[in-house]
Amino acid sequence: MENPSNRRRPSLGGVLALYLVLALMVFALASFAGSSLRLTPSGVWNSYFDDGSGGDFGRWWDLRAVPLALAALVGGALALAGTAFQAVLRNPLAEPYILGVSGAGALGAMLARLLLPDGVVDSFGGVLVGAFAFFGAVGAVLLLLALVRWARLQDPPSLILAGAVLNAIFGALILLIYSVASAEKVVTMLLWVMGNVHPATASVAGLWAPAAALVVCTVVFLFVSRYLDLLSLGDEEAADLGVSPRAFRVFVLVVASLLTGIVVAAAGPIGFVGLAVPHILRLIHGPSHRRLIPLSVFGGAVFLMIAYTVSRTAIIGSPVPLGAVTALVGGPFFLFLLLRRQGVLS
Repeated sequence: MENPSNRRRPSLGGVLALYLVLALMVFALASFAGSSLRLTPSGVWNSYFDDGSGGDFGRWWDLRAVPLALAALVGGALALAGTAFQAVLRNPLAEPYILGVSGAGALGAMLARLLLPDGVVDSFGGVLVGAFAFFGAVGAVLLLLALVRWARLQDPPSLILAGAVLNAIFGALILLIYSVASAEKVVTMLLWVMGNVHPATASVAGLWAPAAALVVCTVVFLFVSRYLDLLSLGDEEAADLGVSPRAFRVFVLVVASLLTGIVVAAAGPIGFVGLAVPHILRLIHGPSHRRLIPLSVFGGAVFLMIAYTVSRTAIIGSPVPLGAVTALVGGPFFLFLLLRRQGVLS
């Protein structure tokens, strides 16, 4: 009788092909879900050949396909960033939202919207808002690392608590911005800060920055995947094998923060994607980051496309903020993991 431990794992290429097919199926089904805009595959197909970009095809493209593509990119990026955070911090509870990185990115983006003239934001908004969000996210990581080193917060619960405190401070600063911004800007900021992918704001041009950042960061993390595995064993083990733990940790956190800042600028702070997706994939496919890195991209894309579809169809005529849907799913999952690590749950 064959020993199960001797069975070979499925090839990475085969698993990736399976996840790609799953992502395409979810995209296709989600793009026709909902009753507010009745579209059929045959109607969209015929419209494309009859009148080009107009008719049903134009509505499908602008109102369904592009927002879903943005949701897929944001979900893949957040899951990838979460995988990186969990690896270098050796903490399965670590993710951009919980550690305050997303909140700091949102604060930076809102400062850009508040301080920059409307004309400048309209002309160079994507670049400038993204830059402010990036510096906010990186600043949060460096501040967290400095706090951990100064206060010697080595155990995972203390690290998570420090991140939660920073997140609360960034949230308070965001509320302060609300109090001094104009009513028009407050409405725009409020819809964005709840984490949203909306057809009115999603565009093909807005896909390029998160897509490029996702591709580049995926390649970078794949290149250093072996070192991520080493660091997961511990700092001493990694140092014995030729890895500088402190320098490598800062490098990975800065790259992951860059990715987080760009997607926060595109879709607002969306939480718990980087917590749930990497953790589930690690249970299914093992701890090897050579597998986890590309699979997290596809897994995060599928997760957020489904969440976006739920947010759009849960209440007819009144879309739910995407961040609220992910929080309702990820919040209990985070609580379960925290209680399990504390030994409350077996």
